[in-house]
Amino acid sequence: MNKSVDKNTSRIIYLDYLRIISAFFIIIIHVAAQNKYVTDVNSYEWQVFNVYDGMSRWAVSVFIMISGALFLNKDVSIKDMYMKYVFKMLTVFLFWSLIYAIYSNGKDVGEIIYAVIHGHYHMWFILMITGLYICTPIIKLVKDNTRIMLYFMVLALIFSIIIPQMKSLVNDFGNNWLKNSG
Repeated sequence: MNKSVDKNTSRIIYLDYLRIISAFFIIIIHVAAQNKYVTDVNSYEWQVFNVYDGMSRWAVSVFIMISGALFLNKDVSIKDMYMKYVFKMLTVFLFWSLIYAIYSNGKDVGEIIYAVIHGHYHMWFILMITGLYICTPIIKLVKDNTRIMLYFMVLALIFSIIIPQMKSLVNDFGNNWLKNSG
């Protein structure tokens, strides 16, 4: 008997455990980061907050991977993706963004509208995961086709690692001719 899937609910048990553990570490990130930015950088307390903040960052990636594991193995039409998931995420974002905007900005309508559109700083995850939901049909094509996946990986390597690293090396060690010609 496979204990990783609950036969009654078709839930993948280990993903539930990962969610619980990741949620705990996300709380640690928020507590540590909140205090880290109001503490003197040279203090022992700042170092402690920094360690907790740094050791917990993996949890964000785990939530993204859980979403990918669930969505990339599910047949969802583009219409359903927008109507069920994207609409729900944007509604949640706008609702909480409005709450934070009113709470933080008082009665200035212009500032409230600006704050609603941009969202509170920690709500970036909602917009990011919504973007991934929108890209899911394309990502599925990449996942299901080895040649397209290899092509995507090569492009990702070039544009997200090699080119930024080369720019950094030129900026740090290049002579004036290289710096001025690029």
